[in-house]
Amino acid sequence: MICVILPQSNSSTLDPSPQTQNKAVGQQNMQQSHTVSVMQTSSDETGSSSSHSACELETEERMEKLEGEEAVGPYIPEPMLCSEAEQGTIPHSLEMLFQSAQCHNSSDCLLVAAHLLLLEIGFLPQGCVDTVGKMPSSWRATGGIYRLQYTHPHYENSLALVVAVPMGQALVINATLKMSDTVKHARKIVLKPVAYVTEDWADGNAGAAYKDLKKLSRIFKDQLAYPLIAIAREVLGLPALFGLAVLPPELLLRILRLLDVHSVILLSAVCTHLHSATQDPTLWRHLLHRDFRVCIRHNSEHRNSDCKELYKRRYKQRKELSRCRVRSYPYSMPPIYPFTPVPTPPLPLPLHPPGIIGGEYDERLSIPHGIFPPPRYGPTGLLPGHVPDLAIPPRRSLGPSGSRPADIRRGFI
Repeated sequence: MICVILPQSNSSTLDPSPQTQNKAVGQQNMQQSHTVSVMQTSSDETGSSSSHSACELETEERMEKLEGEEAVGPYIPEPMLCSEAEQGTIPHSLEMLFQSAQCHNSSDCLLVAAHLLLLEIGFLPQGCVDTVGKMPSSWRATGGIYRLQYTHPHYENSLALVVAVPMGQALVINATLKMSDTVKHARKIVLKPVAYVTEDWADGNAGAAYKDLKKLSRIFKDQLAYPLIAIAREVLGLPALFGLAVLPPELLLRILRLLDVHSVILLSAVCTHLHSATQDPTLWRHLLHRDFRVCIRHNSEHRNSDCKELYKRRYKQRKELSRCRVRSYPYSMPPIYPFTPVPTPPLPLPLHPPGIIGGEYDERLSIPHGIFPPPRYGPTGLLPGHVPDLAIPPRRSLGPSGSRPADIRRGFI
């Protein structure tokens, strides 16, 4: 609070007249009112300053609270693509699609992830303006079939039709790329929802509903999405963007020489560019020297262009020899006594072998051995020491009919 005291003039003390006194009283009243106004302004300034200080204190408290909520430790970024997803963490875009799709089974969940993978490459749903966080309106067709249509902004007059059909435990996805009225290309991939969708998909938690998104992203893009883009660029006459066809001939040759012959032949059937690369004579000269140790020199009768034919001839010869080759097995030496256990000799036979089951010795166990004659036959045949009777019994006489003897006691029939 600021107090202002103004000094009184000397005229009031020197002039005791009533007029002078009235003037003095008026001056005092004016001074008092001025003092009161100054005091009021000072109090207002004090109140405003106190309110400002209170706001500053509240702001500081809020900043302290925000500082207390900051995470401690290294920064772990959230995945933006399916190829960056870990177990329990998925991209935010997939979570939004999962919540808006209202999946009824595991095939629905898998197709939602496939839709996001096509969006990551650059495909846009046809007829949809707002594609962020929403599935197309007619993505679930009747009969349990899924149908989606896409366009790509970089390739004009292109239409990609994706049709998915559940077949048992698998989901078959067919993609057809239509560049014009006559140019059509189709790709197919078979995926199992059990491999990428967990049993917790019905709980509504998108993070717990998916697994192995990295593997799904790699397989789906390599076998379906990227080949469609490569075909579109080839039809439009644009250079390739990825794959072995993009590499320069030097690097491509260094890769081909590390493959086996079967892989080189399969690679030659992919496209014309790779077919011409696999016909390089220096490649077959290297393969001939690597597999058959045949080194073709400059002054030899074979040329570099004949290396492939020579490799074919040597390969057929080796195959024929492998068929006619006789396998020889080495002689196995008998084991040495100190390093093998000594075989135990067989037990000696008893002096009096037991009788046949059910005989006297089995029925009457109290009878000592030797009273009855020993049995002649054992369970397995004739016992040693007994000679079988080789006498041939007399032949029975035949009857008048020549088949059996006549029975005189039998009545006449």
